[in-house]
Amino acid sequence: MRFWMYVLLALWKGGSGWAQSVRAIFPQSSSSINWQVLLEDPARDAYQKPDELLDWVDEQVGGLRGKKVYDLGAGTGYFSYRFIKRGASVIAVDIEDSLLRYMERRRDSLGISPKQWQIRKVKPDRPDLVRGEVDIVFLANVYHHLSHRVAYLRQLHAALPKSGKIVIIEWVPRSTPVGPPVGQRLFPAQVENELQRAGFSEVSLREDLLPYHYILIGQP
Repeated sequence: MRFWMYVLLALWKGGSGWAQSVRAIFPQSSSSINWQVLLEDPARDAYQKPDELLDWVDEQVGGLRGKKVYDLGAGTGYFSYRFIKRGASVIAVDIEDSLLRYMERRRDSLGISPKQWQIRKVKPDRPDLVRGEVDIVFLANVYHHLSHRVAYLRQLHAALPKSGKIVIIEWVPRSTPVGPPVGQRLFPAQVENELQRAGFSEVSLREDLLPYHYILIGQP
């Protein structure tokens, strides 16, 4: 079971490649997969460090309380739930129906209102946002899955207010115990260049907070 967990953690939360990979590994319907076991395993916390990460994001965006976060490729709501605990509201999006249903059940079981935790299905090439709808766009382990990254970033740029932020957490471009193949990983300089081409400014990089990831933050 742990082998499959690591395989899925290597592929999780992204565009159509993610969904196709899950179906290739598990020929049964993806709705039968136990997402909680696969994506909410406590072992993930050791390298994703969600509390430390969001502490830092909180500082960088001037406080999360009262902000609205667009969690792209939200998966099981691993980060969405933690944003809400810090006083933010979230639009959690994914392309996988079973993940959307999982998040709905999780939200309802926790007594969180749909207004505070909105859940949307999106297409791989369109974020489905209107300008000013959110304050923060958050992508964790997702960016390398996007097919037309600069075009997608331009759509996100157009949706964010001038005071908004984009936060990208991506795998370091070297072999790690979990994560996608090295050939699928992106160098920080490449992501920074694509952010700038899409119109984002004041892009900053942090590489020492997480063992297997780097973080980039930019603003429109």
